[in-house]
Amino acid sequence: MNVDRRILLTTVAAAALAACGPTVAPEMVSWRAQSPVVTPATNPEAPAGSLVVDTDTDLKAIGSESFFNVRRPYRVYATDGNLVRRIANRGGSFGEEAVVAELPPGRYVVATMVGTVYRRIDVEVKNGRTTHVTEEMLRTAPPVYS
Repeated sequence: MNVDRRILLTTVAAAALAACGPTVAPEMVSWRAQSPVVTPATNPEAPAGSLVVDTDTDLKAIGSESFFNVRRPYRVYATDGNLVRRIANRGGSFGEEAVVAELPPGRYVVATMVGTVYRRIDVEVKNGRTTHVTEEMLRTAPPVYS
């Protein structure tokens, strides 16, 4: 057997053994009630909080027979009415998921089109926490222009 063939066979054998991994009995890796649990941390020292707004959607044709419910954008205003940020809100592969927007802690006003009405809702963002505005909250929110 020549040297190149021996190296090739050794490499293939080593790769096959590495891919197998150890066999572990299920009781060794099952949940143990007495063990400590790692949980998500709420960090009051965090420099920002998160805002998720489930805005209304628009039906968009993508291709000849594919349609997606693309989220509408929204605006975040400071309590004094000055624009803080515009959020495109098109998360996920096709824009159907709300994005997680990081904001400094504070009180804000979120405004977006719901149906044909521009609506507003007051929100508070806290350090290390996520504020979630649902579609139902937006549907029942007061209009910006009354």
